[in-house]
Amino acid sequence: KDVDLDKNTIFVHENLQRVANPDYDKDNPLDMKRQGILKSVYVTQSLKNYQNRYIHINKKAREYLLLQRKYSDYTKPDDYVCCTREGTHAAVRYLSFNIEAIEKAAGTDVQESGTHMIRHTCASLYFRKGVQIELIAALLGHSVEVCRETYVHFIDEQKREAASLIVEFDDDEPKQPTEKKISKLDDDDRYLAKSLFRVV
Repeated sequence: KDVDLDKNTIFVHENLQRVANPDYDKDNPLDMKRQGILKSVYVTQSLKNYQNRYIHINKKAREYLLLQRKYSDYTKPDDYVCCTREGTHAAVRYLSFNIEAIEKAAGTDVQESGTHMIRHTCASLYFRKGVQIELIAALLGHSVEVCRETYVHFIDEQKREAASLIVEFDDDEPKQPTEKKISKLDDDDRYLAKSLFRVV
């Protein structure tokens, strides 16, 4: 129900947290194992009001969501998009395992993987494309200050690029601005594609 393919948006208002299971008795681990009671469980928690946000779906994401609706057995409003065969939410560790498998299949040098790295990669790509920090913060559910501290190296890079855009003029005749080589952008894009989960 949080995915609106008519408006191409996803409403983000909860997150999945792993917490200690109050039913687990640490003094009787064998008994807990026999009963199938785990040390920790996943629970959904509401986000703070300022973190609630609508994320616009791009064309590729929409295609995958349509495929999910076509082939999944769980497409009711209260069903999860990423779920187990039983329809329960997929554990973060399970998602991370699949992400790592995709990385290896793509031939990337896996150093660290997981859902957080996808989020970090998304932010890094936005910075590389020159998206304003206020918009990136809104998409991530961060404050601008947190976003600035986390991605300070990209902000410095943007400052250097901005400084290079200033054109110096002679007294007699203005110099023509140097055209940015398209090949550099292509190289950056290829590097980001190859290092998708390793952008820091």
